[in-house]
Amino acid sequence: MKRRFPLWVATLPAVLFMLFAMSQFSRVAGVVGPGSGGRPATSKRLGCVETYGISLDLSEYYVRDLGGGIPVPSKTQTPELSTVMRGMARNGCGEQLKNVRLRFVVHDDVGRKGEGTYLIDSMADGEVKSFERAWMGRVTSYEIGADR
Repeated sequence: MKRRFPLWVATLPAVLFMLFAMSQFSRVAGVVGPGSGGRPATSKRLGCVETYGISLDLSEYYVRDLGGGIPVPSKTQTPELSTVMRGMARNGCGEQLKNVRLRFVVHDDVGRKGEGTYLIDSMADGEVKSFERAWMGRVTSYEIGADR
């Protein structure tokens, strides 16, 4: 009697590729556009964490990759435009802070909105830490808030 090949084994490579792609997608830079980012849950706002020295660096040479430096093939063969936001955050709360989450709301040059976060694990009182967040597209305005 000939033994049949289980059908689920044939789908295993596709499932593994999908899981890998989802893990890579969760680490990719935020995209400015409809539905990007999520709404934050109820949290404690930290008005005593100040951000300053914000710079928006534009690049025409952003190339998406699959990880490990493997570029994603582009259908149009044209580089994508990206914006990297860099700045500093200072703890002026008078206490040690853990898990400070910087929340960003950005707008591009055609008015689309994007949201994102940056997590700082801990900050001593008066400590200053740098942050960096990348966005696809040309960011023209932003708002930054901090919470726990």
